Amino acid sequence: MRHRLAHRVGRSSQATPAAVDKSHRRLTHRNPDTPEQPIAWLAMISISKSARPAHDPTMTDSVESTACLVHPHQLEVQDFASYSLVIDARSPHEYAEDHIPGAVNLPVVDDGEFAEVGIRHKTDKHAAYLVGVEYSLRNIADQIKPLISRYTPRDRFLVYCFRGGKRSRLWADNLRTIGFEVDLLAGGWKNYRRWVRAGLDVL
Repeated sequence: MRHRLAHRVGRSSQATPAAVDKSHRRLTHRNPDTPEQPIAWLAMISISKSARPAHDPTMTDSVESTACLVHPHQLEVQDFASYSLVIDARSPHEYAEDHIPGAVNLPVVDDGEFAEVGIRHKTDKHAAYLVGVEYSLRNIADQIKPLISRYTPRDRFLVYCFRGGKRSRLWADNLRTIGFEVDLLAGGWKNYRRWVRAGLDVL
């Protein structure tokens, strides 16, 4: 089992309006007196603060300098809490293993479709992409009215997949066509996992 680098949002890997509301509250809840930081990094900073005496005058400077070393801008995205919705475009089983805190799973292909496309890709890439895009557009369309329509053009989304970016781009292109501002996490989950590990090394 892969080491858990981020807290799981819930047991369900399928997004529902209630699940999205719950995830959004977790994503945006933060102490108003604390500078915006990703949720996982906030936990790291809290540990750093608690490890020093309250009267230590170097504590604030140390925490601030450490925070500068690991920041979501290094991933070329905004602070995670600033996004109205963080979409994990990977398959349900990938999301269930681990994901960015607060992310909602809106897979472009489900587990069975993911396996089918992977098998076809070994022998016929063209056929694999044909069926993969067919599944993807259908699955994305299923989420437009019940979920995406609840947001306004003022909302900004972050989308990621595992690494290559094909699945996240399918979501991003359609969201941008609707009129939303969308950021893509370069390098996907794999890059985020590396970034979290780098943050742990800094501590």
